[in-house]
Amino acid sequence: SGERLALGRCCVVDAATEAVLFDRYVRPDETVLDHLTRFSGLTAEALQGPEALSLQEARARVAALIEGRVVVGHALENDWKVLGLRPAPHLVADTRHLPWGERMSLRLRDLAAEELGAGIQEGAHCPCEDARAA
Repeated sequence: SGERLALGRCCVVDAATEAVLFDRYVRPDETVLDHLTRFSGLTAEALQGPEALSLQEARARVAALIEGRVVVGHALENDWKVLGLRPAPHLVADTRHLPWGERMSLRLRDLAAEELGAGIQEGAHCPCEDARAA
């Protein structure tokens, strides 16, 4: 139908130091009809480049990095779904589900602006920027 989303880039950042531990493009298993480049920043060239990993390799590397560690992120159910991972719930801190009070939006971009005074997602999407903000 052309409406399925897939993982195109994955980033893991150390919460204490904000150092990037993993940042790789992920080769799609299927033909991509639209990379949504203006939003995603993804191009066919990047996804087919020599540095791009298969979904299986990206999943294995992320699983090894997060094993036994607390993972902080925003709307992580989406990440777990595309990666095919199911970390233990006690090791997941999802900022989407914090008690933010009465708000019109729980979008990460809006929370970062309101709570951190940070402008994110102003151009093409960057998962490392999102990870740091979360």
